[in-house]
Amino acid sequence: MAIEAILGSIVGGALRIAPEILGFLDKKHERKHELALGDQQYRVAELQFRAQREIKDLDVEQSQFVSAMEALKTGIEAQGKATGIKWVDAISSIVRPAVTAWIFVLYSIVKIAQVKVALAANQDSMQAIISVWTSDDVAMLSAVIMFWFVGRVWKSRATPLG
Repeated sequence: MAIEAILGSIVGGALRIAPEILGFLDKKHERKHELALGDQQYRVAELQFRAQREIKDLDVEQSQFVSAMEALKTGIEAQGKATGIKWVDAISSIVRPAVTAWIFVLYSIVKIAQVKVALAANQDSMQAIISVWTSDDVAMLSAVIMFWFVGRVWKSRATPLG
């Protein structure tokens, strides 16, 4: 019976200490869980902070863009107004056509030179002209025609902005 008493005491003691051991292990697991949860909360807070900072950056960029567009609009409006000084207004009215004519002359010189090079390479005259005329030339001609002719028609029919 002494062995049974000793065994009973050991089993009883083990059963008595088992909840304490399980509680300690549970608290250890709970602390790991709380630490992981805190880490996740930190990451979420960091992401929220970054998102708010990016939103502020976007607001600043948008504000700068709006300011730049307003400055551009003001500049364009100022270009169209006469100063009241005849010679300044005369020079101002001739600048764009003069620059256009100058670019047209330079462009023509380059195209003539390209045709001469093609003719020097023994191409016939029609083939030389066709070989130097590219899709870029079509785009350039279309842009010039649109600016000087079609754009003015649209501008006369357009309603003014804001």
